[in-house]
Amino acid sequence: MKKVLLAIDGTRRSLTAAEYVSQKFDPKSTMVYAVALGEAALKETGRTGMPEGIENVLKGFCLEKKLFPSRTAGEKIVGFMYDNNIGTMVMAKPKRFGCGSDFDAAGQYAAKYSDSIVIMVP
Repeated sequence: MKKVLLAIDGTRRSLTAAEYVSQKFDPKSTMVYAVALGEAALKETGRTGMPEGIENVLKGFCLEKKLFPSRTAGEKIVGFMYDNNIGTMVMAKPKRFGCGSDFDAAGQYAAKYSDSIVIMVP
């Protein structure tokens, strides 16, 4: 079974990444791990980590949701990918490289240090 990590932050950009996964991967042979930042970042942004309707977009996929603490999210995501043998990471392209939200920084860290294929959806 193929394993895909879907990095999400509760925005419309995240749903675009989820739609990409639903179009490009086979639901019967793909496990999707939807990963968001933990409670501290969610309190700061006022958003829920999981966008509403993600289950509908990924209908038919084996879906597991995870929250990671925002302070060490990049390291935790890389470790989680390694421990679970995840070969692909899909995320929405950050608004701007070099600065932005904690989520963008964690995603960039994971993209840089993981040994996985990283797909950035515009």
